[in-house]
Amino acid sequence: PAPAAAAAPAPTAVEAPVPLLAHPTGMANVGNTCYMNAVLQCLASCQDLREYFMSGAYAKELNFTNPLGSKGEIALGFSKVVERWANPETPIIIPKDLKRALERKKAEFRGFQQHDAHELLECLLDGLHEDVNRVHSKPYRADDEGSELPLAERAAAAWDYHIARNNSQIADLFHGQYLSTLTCPECAHSSTRFDPFTSISLPLPPVTRRLQVQYVRPDADVMLAVLVPEAGEIRDLRRALAETLEVKGNRLRIAEVFQSKFQRIFSDSFPIAKVLESDVLVAFYFEFEADATVVPLLSLVRRQCNDGVCTTCNKVGPARRCARCLSTAYCCGECQVKHWPQHKAKCRLPEAVPGGTPTFVAIPNTATYKIAAKKCVQTLRPSLPASYAFNGLRHVNNFGHLTNTPDLAPFAADPALALPVDRLGCLAVEWLATDPGPAPAPVVAADPAAAAEAPSSAAAVSAAMDPASSPAAPGAAAAAVASAAASEPGSPMLFSPQPTSTCAPVPLASPVPSSPTAAAATAGAGSSGGAARPVIEHASLTAAVADTGTRGLHGAFAKFCTPEQLSADNTWYCSKCKSHTEATKQMMLFRAPRYLLIHLRRFSWRHVLLSAKLNTLVDFPLEGLDISPYFAPQATACTSPYSLIGVVQHYGTLSGGHYTAAVRLNSTWHKCDDDIVRPLPDTEIASASAYILVYKRD
Repeated sequence: PAPAAAAAPAPTAVEAPVPLLAHPTGMANVGNTCYMNAVLQCLASCQDLREYFMSGAYAKELNFTNPLGSKGEIALGFSKVVERWANPETPIIIPKDLKRALERKKAEFRGFQQHDAHELLECLLDGLHEDVNRVHSKPYRADDEGSELPLAERAAAAWDYHIARNNSQIADLFHGQYLSTLTCPECAHSSTRFDPFTSISLPLPPVTRRLQVQYVRPDADVMLAVLVPEAGEIRDLRRALAETLEVKGNRLRIAEVFQSKFQRIFSDSFPIAKVLESDVLVAFYFEFEADATVVPLLSLVRRQCNDGVCTTCNKVGPARRCARCLSTAYCCGECQVKHWPQHKAKCRLPEAVPGGTPTFVAIPNTATYKIAAKKCVQTLRPSLPASYAFNGLRHVNNFGHLTNTPDLAPFAADPALALPVDRLGCLAVEWLATDPGPAPAPVVAADPAAAAEAPSSAAAVSAAMDPASSPAAPGAAAAAVASAAASEPGSPMLFSPQPTSTCAPVPLASPVPSSPTAAAATAGAGSSGGAARPVIEHASLTAAVADTGTRGLHGAFAKFCTPEQLSADNTWYCSKCKSHTEATKQMMLFRAPRYLLIHLRRFSWRHVLLSAKLNTLVDFPLEGLDISPYFAPQATACTSPYSLIGVVQHYGTLSGGHYTAAVRLNSTWHKCDDDIVRPLPDTEIASASAYILVYKRD
């Protein structure tokens, strides 16, 4: 159909000969437009595109009615640039008209701010395509994602549908086709679809960093090392660990542990750059439970006196502990009474200090105090000496400090009351480090009047300290001690019924080793009540070596085609599982364009404080680029090699920099720095500043 209206007059199509230039023409910087100048230089070096506009053939195909276009403004502005670029008599190009047309198409290009050259390249090619789109009424077809047809037939149908809506010289020269495959990790159901592309954004093989991690297994601790991107996040470390250990990554939790406490529990978005070499990283694996919440879990240990020397007379022999503080030994009641004036001011339960290795536990959302306590004890018990006695469940912070939000006392008192599991920041099991020994000796009371009640009080203390007692009795030992104290007001505390002279010391559980050497040193050390956890050195400790050398373009293509797992905030809905999953995504080529635009993803952006540019040197060929290994097996691979004809270069950082271009004209390379054009040696083309590569198929 004939165009209804025109915003600008269309030039007359004239088949004119294309002149042979000696060098490109420089472009004026009209206010931070170096990004646009570099892109225009590279596009003008594409001979087929240049001839299309210089010959006037585009004028026959201007589409003034396309609502997605600019009513020909971008095409007309670009044609003026190309005509002046190809005119040897033009001293300099001032692309003001094209800049205004792009501003009207996309408001973010208004003004004189710095912008990304790749974003402008996509916007310019899209604008040119819509302005010369031969399709005036675009058809619609439903997506055939669930089709059972062979992939080759689906790809052909998808491409025919794309061309039925997008038929232009721009599509003929620059459009290609991806194959995207999503696979569910739970049921292995996969979904494939075909998408067109104008440019390929390749992830740079990043500069890697070697991190050493301790993986906590039920039977042992495994020391291993993995390589992660230096500019990556904890999710990258989690995926690397899952691949090395051959476990599911979404069931791993990573934390920094120091002195049996959680220093930090990392989120997936935490930057690797903030992890220090001295940080002790520990990985935990747990199975998901239906309707459960994963909660950090610590051990708090109250150590009792294990010395067989009387505090008063220094006599070595059978000694018993003060039943309140559990930390002072006496040989007889007389020594206890004599020492009481000095002891009473500091007679209190010993401080509970973190011990053992912290971990994570999945607690049912409807659990009561007793169920939660039992679950926590079962989780921690295998790694602690058998002589440790349960003394209650505490709500703490990551550092082991008690907190009363929420207070667990009401839930401990009411067996039917469900815990607010979703409000639990961190839990701790309190243990009394009791020493097994012979049968209790008769308890000596300082006050004869209280002697009749002493056996029952002592029995209460003994029962509370029994490791086999029910975990549903929180703080039983402390309560029994307090009851014993109340039985004899104004007097020294009763002796503990368990003698200590024949018992070996019971140390706290071994701390988390900070290195394989430290791990090996602690692996053979034993402790009374249970041997130390064995430490296994994984083969990756010697195999994982950080790579900081030059990267190749083929390595970037290989990484682009490597399956990757979606993050938790970018899940995919599996139609078979009927749930959102962290699916595995793989991209491969299915159709290659004549002009291949490769965007090297040098910039990473999370927020203003965590943004960076990768100044990695990428080694790319000037001739003979073969991309056939990166096609899907069902596709007809492109066997023709590609030759480099242009490079957009970026110097500086993410917050500020400068763009230039290197273009090849008549087999000679030229450096285009805005209005300055000079010859460029071939040896200077491949540099760490390369940002966009323009290849032409031979």
